[in-house]
Amino acid sequence: MINIPDSYCLMVHLTLRCNMCCSYCIQNFDRNRQHYDIKEELTTQEWIDGINKFSGKLITLSGGEVTLRKDLPEIIQGIKNFSTIHLGTNLLINPKEYINKCKDQD
Repeated sequence: MINIPDSYCLMVHLTLRCNMCCSYCIQNFDRNRQHYDIKEELTTQEWIDGINKFSGKLITLSGGEVTLRKDLPEIIQGIKNFSTIHLGTNLLINPKEYINKCKDQD
């Protein structure tokens, strides 16, 4: 296991998909998404296994728009070695509704 020092954060981009099209965004590599295939994303278990090879204080899950992954609650629940999990999101979703949705999947 690789230990991340407390003064560092592991940032993981779970997807390149986004529900916005900001001209300044670094993720905006292909406006028409002609070269992006969702099948190229890692599976739920691949993300969980990869993330759990690390340990530390803080992990940030981001993207694109991380909440577009339907399996995000499962990925979060599978993270074992971090004490704090942050989500990098554009908040186009309703946070309270999303949190309740995640709780309902418990």
